[in-house]
Amino acid sequence: MSTFVGHSLAAAAIASCARRTVRSERPVIVTTLAVAAALLPDLDVLFLAVLGPGAVAHRGVSHGLLFAVATAGALTVAARPLARAPATRLFAVLLLAGLSHLLLDFLMGAGPPVRPFAPFDDRGFLAPIRLLPIAYYARAAEGYRSLAFWRLNAVAATLEALILAPALLVANPGGRARTRALAATLSVATLAVTLALYN
Repeated sequence: MSTFVGHSLAAAAIASCARRTVRSERPVIVTTLAVAAALLPDLDVLFLAVLGPGAVAHRGVSHGLLFAVATAGALTVAARPLARAPATRLFAVLLLAGLSHLLLDFLMGAGPPVRPFAPFDDRGFLAPIRLLPIAYYARAAEGYRSLAFWRLNAVAATLEALILAPALLVANPGGRARTRALAATLSVATLAVTLALYN
C-alpha cells in the first residue's frame, strides 16, 4: 500500500484539477471528501491490526472497483448538501479519488496484488517495477510499535510527498510557469531516486 500521505496528495490533486468542472461553492469540502474516498480502502489494515492476521485480506474487496463506486456513491449522497456541488460531478471526482488508491498500490509493485474485480474475480495485478516507494503495514497491533516500521514509512511518505505534492502546483492553472516547471522537475527527480532505491 502507499502511505496515507501519498493517497491523500493524489486525491487532493484530483480535486484541484476538477475544481472548475465541479463548480462547488465549498472546494475544501470536495477535497476533504476526495481524500476520504482515497483513504477508505485501507480500512482493511485497521481490521488486520485489531483482529490479527487472517481476519481479513489486505487489498481484497476494499481495493476493488465495486468498493470505489460504492464509496463514491455513499459519500456523494451523504455530503452533497454540504459540498454544494452537482451530484454527478461530485460523484465523478470521488470515484477518481477512490480509483487513485488502486493505481498507487499497483504502481508500488510490492505486497499483495491489487484485485480490482474482487469479489467476482480474484486475479491480482502489480506493476513489474516499483514506481512508488514501498509503504509497510503491520499484520498485528504490535508491529505498529516498532521503530523500524515508523522509520521505513517515514522515508516512503517523504518520497511520496516529493513525487506527488508537486502535482498540486502543476495542476494549478493560475500558477507561474517557472514554478510549475520546477515542481515537475522535483517530482521526476524524486521518482528517479525511488526507482534506484526500490528496484
